[in-house]
Formats: sequence, structure tokens, C-alpha cells
Amino acid sequence: MRWSYNIHQDGNQTSFHGNPLVTDQLVLIGTDKSCASGSIGHLYAFDRTSGIVRWKYRTTGIPTDIAKIGSTVYRATFLDELVALNLTDGSLRWTLATGTPNPDCELPSSPVIIGDRVFYTGLNGVLYSLDGQSGKVLWKRDLGKRATTKLSVVGNSLYLGNSTKRLFRISADDGQIQNELPMPAVPEGRILVGEDFALYMFLEHRESRAGYLVSTDFNLSHVRWIQKSDRAWSSEWPRLWHGLLLAGPTS
Repeated sequence: MRWSYNIHQDGNQTSFHGNPLVTDQLVLIGTDKSCASGSIGHLYAFDRTSGIVRWKYRTTGIPTDIAKIGSTVYRATFLDELVALNLTDGSLRWTLATGTPNPDCELPSSPVIIGDRVFYTGLNGVLYSLDGQSGKVLWKRDLGKRATTKLSVVGNSLYLGNSTKRLFRISADDGQIQNELPMPAVPEGRILVGEDFALYMFLEHRESRAGYLVSTDFNLSHVRWIQKSDRAWSSEWPRLWHGLLLAGPTS
């Protein structure tokens, strides 16, 4: 073992839900303990070589992936806040707070980057485009219901599904809906972007708990194929491997 760090020494936190961000010198990772009363979270910046904590930013919990533009990093909290921090020292640059209550402790969506803009889907069902440096809202699109998938990017288009059992393709330039495609169940987890100009994702039928594995084209013009399972999927997303698509249902 090269190094380790026990996050319990910093308070009531136990979990890592987002993927780390690795830079030339640092490993950044967010922690949380759901959104229970008294629980906290941090965004840590560890030295890659020694494991020394270069800085840590305390908040209500950071269950998302971390995105980066230049010297600014972005992540979301259980309070439905998108927060921008200085990569060098962890100082706060700006915050977008939607003010949406989160009594069911829903996981917020991870921010994604296109050029110098950061995109975030709030728990209020609104997709935001923001200037990465200033935090100014460039546009926002109300999709009516909260997103049930994480954002994915193909070219200059954003993809997400929501609880209306629809997939959306949205222009990153102005937030206009380019296409939407009805699904037989609610899209869940991450949308996998394949090199074969296809998207792959899980759906879950909330009433029967049945699971679907679906593939569509990039334009969302049609469903290429669909596989159904009598159980929901435990994987967050399917994975491509040597011409196969790997996925795991719950036991």
C-alpha cells in the first residue's frame, strides 16, 4: 500500500458515491453519509504520491462525480447545489443553489463539461447551462420532472432521461430539445455512449421491478433493440467488452 486515509477522523461520513478526478498532482474525491441529520461530507484533494491532504472543503455531502475546467472543479451536493472550487486551494468560486427540497435523499446528477461551459440537472427538473468561470446561467430548460439518469455528452448534444419515461437529446448551445424518444419504462443510471454511434442504458419499471436494457441511435430516432429482465439491474450502466455488452441484474 502506498498510502491511505481514514475519512472518519473528519466527522460523520462513510461513503463515496462519485468517481474520483485525477490530475497531474492530485486525486479529488467527494464523501458523504446520505443526507441524514448531522451527516457531513468533504471534497478532498490528496497528493497523488504521498496521500497528504492538500485541502478539503466541508459541505453537506458530495455524492457526484467531479468535473473540471482549467483550474476550477465542480460538484453537486444533496442540497441540490452546484459548487465551483479553486483546484489549487479549494477556495469557493461560486455556487448555484436551486432551493429544491430533498426529503427522499435523491442523488443529484453529476455536472458535465462542454468547452468552457458546465451543465447540471437540478432535482427541480431543470437543466442549467452555466459559464464555467463566472457561474452565470446562460440558459435553462425545464423538463417538467427530475432527471433519472446522469447527463451524457455526444458532440454538442446532451442526453438524459427522466421520470416521464422519455429520453431527451438537447442542444448545448441554447437548450432546445432536438429529439425525445418514449421508453417502455423509466431510464436509470448512466447512459453509455458507444463507439458504434449507439447509446446503451438501463430502464426500470417501477411497479413490476422489471428491468430493460435498451440501445438507441444518437439521434434518438428509434430503439435499435431491447432486452427485458424479470429483475431490476444492479449495475449503474452496461459496459462494452470485446464486442459484448455486459450487465448485471439484482439477485
